This record gives sequence, C-alpha cells and structure tokens, in this order.
Amino acid sequence: MSLTTFRSKRCLLKGIVALSISTIYASASFGGDLLHRPSDRTQWPENLIRAVQKKLNTMGFDAGTADGIIGPNTRRAIRNFQQDTGMEVDGQISSTLLKKLGFKQ
Repeated sequence: MSLTTFRSKRCLLKGIVALSISTIYASASFGGDLLHRPSDRTQWPENLIRAVQKKLNTMGFDAGTADGIIGPNTRRAIRNFQQDTGMEVDGQISSTLLKKLGFKQ
C-alpha cells in the first residue's frame, strides 16, 4: 500500500468517525422530551400552563418553576397527578385534566 493510499484511507476513516460522533451528540441533545417545545395536541396559553404548574405544585406534585413552559418536571407532575386520580396517563394538558385540577371552562 502506498503512502498516498494510506493517507486517503486514514482521512476517510477520520471523517466517518467525526460524522458518527456528531450524529450521536445530536441524537443525545435532542432526544427525549424537548424541554422548550410543548408537544401537546392543543397549544395552551402560557398563563394557563403557569396556572396548572402552580396548582400542581400546591397539591404536592413538583412541576418545577411556574414558567409557562411544559418541560420534564411539568410532564412528570402531570403524569403523577393523572396516575393518582385514575386518569389515562399521558403527561398532556387536556380539558379533563383542567377539570380534575378544578379549573372552570
């Protein structure tokens, strides 16, 4: 094998490794719950999300800071509340959840 062929193969291998690492990093960075984008079927206003977070916190379900963002703490608190009240557990804000929390529509 000539030196030029060896260098070409080495460069190709380095490129493949770099691409693999960047793909793994991107998957890890964006996988799971997207913290900054609610995936609810319905887009709820921030003030309502904050009210839900405050209500969950006062009821002992740690939704984290009432910031109007549906993050992992809010989802976990919703799931725990849903489970404790016999609701379908999906971690989503719904009209049924709002009624169970005592919000009037």
